[in-house]
Amino acid sequence: MVSFMQLSYEPIQMLWVGESVSQLEHLCMQSFLSNGHPIHLYTYGQINNVPNDVTCLNAGDILNKERIFLHKGSYACFADLFRWKLLFEKGGYYCDTDILCLKPFDFREESIIGLESHKKFNIAVLKFPKHHFLCEEMLDCAENPLKLKPYDNRKIRRKKILKKLSPTTKAIGWGETAGPPAVSRVIEHFNLVNQIAIKNFTYFYPISAGNWDALFDNTLTNEALFKNTHAVHLWNEMIRRSDTDKNAPLSRNSFIGKYFEKYCTKLSQNV
Repeated sequence: MVSFMQLSYEPIQMLWVGESVSQLEHLCMQSFLSNGHPIHLYTYGQINNVPNDVTCLNAGDILNKERIFLHKGSYACFADLFRWKLLFEKGGYYCDTDILCLKPFDFREESIIGLESHKKFNIAVLKFPKHHFLCEEMLDCAENPLKLKPYDNRKIRRKKILKKLSPTTKAIGWGETAGPPAVSRVIEHFNLVNQIAIKNFTYFYPISAGNWDALFDNTLTNEALFKNTHAVHLWNEMIRRSDTDKNAPLSRNSFIGKYFEKYCTKLSQNV
């Protein structure tokens, strides 16, 4: 297990809804701690299996518990609402709990977002100062998902209108109102590309969503990642959709297995 360094880097803010985290979320939190980042985990109650040095904070101070909702069996859309409100009010880093840290986030920029491909944004890793315009706009999108926006294309406008006319319809897809697709539209419409540090896919998303399972088998056993890779997205939504047990034993030769041994000696007997 790597030795702990002083927690001298900026805190990483996260959200968890539930009573316990799996070994994968534990690993991701521990990876940031081991790289010198305090973890500020926002929760709605006591959480089991979090690393000892994680600081748990009251998520109700950001959004009331009554506002929690599921969309197609996932808290992902609620997490979008939470992240934008948190960043708008407090600023700093926000990371999803499926982000594995490989090296410290020693970036000097105040505003950071990453690309998961050459043109597609992702919001699993974000950094913004409080009251940033993008966070304010995305928060409005999250709180008013059917509100027509000047940057909505014809397809999105049609979906929003259909949803208004027929509330039971499933016209609006995941991420279309406050997730990655919406962020892309906002950045383009308001010409924010020169006001935000846009990190290419090698920084946080070196493994694509379509290849998520390569993290769990022996595909990447001897493969080196990019020199500027600071973190790896484990694609929890893909894991959820595949019904994979996140607490199942993992191959010691897999990418995930090796990082368990590096960061989580006490859990590695399960690998």
